[in-house]
Amino acid sequence: MKYYKAVLNKIASHNYTPRDGLLLLIVISLLFFGTAFGIISLLW
Repeated sequence: MKYYKAVLNKIASHNYTPRDGLLLLIVISLLFFGTAFGIISLLW
């Protein structure tokens, strides 16, 4: 949670590096696919 807040603070202050942006994209996509997979497994 601390790390997540640090990332959010970086985005808010607009001084994040492209690597941070890529990492955030990976985290968001993992969360999205994880949620989608959870919903699909519930429906089966």
